[in-house]
Amino acid sequence: MLRPAMRILKRTIQMLGWVLLVLGVLTLPVVLTTLGDSVAGWLHWFTTSEQFFIRLMGGGGVGVSVSYIVITVIGLLLIYLPREPRVPQPPRRPEEEERRGDVAPTVRLRQLEPRAIYVERRADGGYDEHTDRPEINRLRFATVASFRSEPVAGAVDVFAHARITFYDNGDELQRIDDGCWLGAAFDHAEMPVGATREVIVLIGNGGEPRAIQDNRRDAGHPRDPTPRGFERRPSTAVMELILSDRRDDAILANLRYRYRLSFAPAGIFIA
Repeated sequence: MLRPAMRILKRTIQMLGWVLLVLGVLTLPVVLTTLGDSVAGWLHWFTTSEQFFIRLMGGGGVGVSVSYIVITVIGLLLIYLPREPRVPQPPRRPEEEERRGDVAPTVRLRQLEPRAIYVERRADGGYDEHTDRPEINRLRFATVASFRSEPVAGAVDVFAHARITFYDNGDELQRIDDGCWLGAAFDHAEMPVGATREVIVLIGNGGEPRAIQDNRRDAGHPRDPTPRGFERRPSTAVMELILSDRRDDAILANLRYRYRLSFAPAGIFIA
């Protein structure tokens, strides 16, 4: 209670200082005129020391001038009272910013290098990366696009949906409304802050590439994925990522990425 009261008192004194300063400035012409009249009087009475002293201190022009000068100086001193030094505050962490509501929830993705890997289909219709290949005949060669959620101020966990459109010379050949994410239980990926997630672009070798439509919208209606072929080989894939807040499903970002496709007997490569 004491510190707020002292702060109010200082502000009141400073306001009084401004009033005195303005008063001194407004009365400056009157003071100068009075001072001029007083100088003429001094020349007449300077021979009598007693009269000179009375003229100087008894309310004459100089006394008025000195009074207003004192008022102005006091006003300046009151205005520039020493202020309390600001204590530096430590920077807030991202979770503190989000809790205080100072930073809007956001997400920033870093596009990583695409990969060519082997995948294995699960019983629920999803796909996992398979690093150990004892039975190569039951595995599928796949090209995947990789993304990482960057830990920035206000970053939140998100759901990521992928829409992939394939083109050749500007002609749209195929569209996948829900891309298949590696290791995901549904047709979207849960992406916590700092996590890396990968979505399948194409499956197959250089001969018969297939795009994968993920149909697993919820746990109550699991469905097998739908592979989709092409009339001719696509040369470009445009991926659209829709990112929504994991807490309330509000859309936070809609990002687009373009990949060039190349085909070889060893597989499909994207860049």
